[in-house]
Amino acid sequence: MSEANHSLRELVYASLQQEGTEELLGIWKQNDREGWTDIAFEAIHDILMERLGSVPEQGVDEALGTAESVEELDTYHDPGLLAGISTQAGVVARVVLIASIVIWVTSLVRYSLMAGQLLAAGLNVGELVFLAVSSAFTLLTGAFYFVVLRFISEAGYILMDIEDNTRGRNGRSRQKTSIEKGTLSARDEEPA
Repeated sequence: MSEANHSLRELVYASLQQEGTEELLGIWKQNDREGWTDIAFEAIHDILMERLGSVPEQGVDEALGTAESVEELDTYHDPGLLAGISTQAGVVARVVLIASIVIWVTSLVRYSLMAGQLLAAGLNVGELVFLAVSSAFTLLTGAFYFVVLRFISEAGYILMDIEDNTRGRNGRSRQKTSIEKGTLSARDEEPA
């Protein structure tokens, strides 16, 4: 190695030495030879050997055992869209419930104000009670729609959580971060 290359390597090494282990591991695993020079990869290799005692394979995510990262896993839904639908269903549920309560209260007030006129017109008390009770079906229908829409709202979030847990994203990312930070505790370790 020439004197110029040696001093360049020392400069690159000193610069990369200031970077965090997680960032260096990310660069190492991505193995982007267009964005980083061979000298940089040699320096990263040496730094990771000093810090971790070993260097993982390039281009492989150890938690997955493949070249895919956790973020690149295929999903069968758009989380943003599903979260938006869930949020909108919750808002519509509240609007439907409030609207049905307002309609019910309005009809009760209307029937109570008209009760004297209806009785004078020949309507008996039983028919008047029937009108009041039938207006309660508006409230019951609104309450039913509220429950259904709230179920849809919460089901979207539950399904996203189930999908994330099934893929093991939460556990993998916590363990990966712990390993990279060197803070793997006994509860994070996989059983042998």
